[in-house]
Amino acid sequence: MERQLPDGAVIKNVTVSKTRTNKYFVSIMFELEKEIKQVEPNSYIGLDFAMADFYVDSKGNKGKINLSGAIILAPWFTNI
Repeated sequence: MERQLPDGAVIKNVTVSKTRTNKYFVSIMFELEKEIKQVEPNSYIGLDFAMADFYVDSKGNKGKINLSGAIILAPWFTNI
């Protein structure tokens, strides 16, 4: 196996696939109990999809898509 399963993992399903070139692949689905820490954010912002712009946030900033398809984010977005 390329990676070890985490301690406490319970295997739920294993799928073995064979390609036309006789290569085998294994997919393993497992369950793992893990504690999730609650984080209280110190600020909030809303995002809405916009046809003319990629999005408009609750402060009126707009994200654009340039001709190459890259998304140009509002300045605040890079500070998250």
